[in-house]
Amino acid sequence: MHMAYHQLWLSGTDLQPGMIRTGSLPDRVWNPWPKRTQNLLFRCDVDLFNWIITHHGRPYLADMKTYVEDLIKFRNQVAHGDEPAALGAADVRLRMRWAIRMAAACDDALGHKLTTLTGHCWP
Repeated sequence: MHMAYHQLWLSGTDLQPGMIRTGSLPDRVWNPWPKRTQNLLFRCDVDLFNWIITHHGRPYLADMKTYVEDLIKFRNQVAHGDEPAALGAADVRLRMRWAIRMAAACDDALGHKLTTLTGHCWP
């Protein structure tokens, strides 16, 4: 990796598109991949996927995973100078809506768990 990216350490070197390929970097930066989010909440004894299935159904969860993963992949490609598949503004908005739905599901599931533990309903 040092050989591939040594020029980035030279003063005044600009990052060119495609210089850093997303597939070549270790994933030390955490992205909200649905499975990783599920694993994180599972540490709090919250099964996010089961929560979503219970409240919205399996097809909803499948769509959520697909669109959120697509958005993260697109974001990563842009951020690392790769050439992403073209997405129009409507496509990006659709994927963002699914990401917002996933965040809301996390909030709902964690809120329910907190209410269960404390007996207090949080606003």
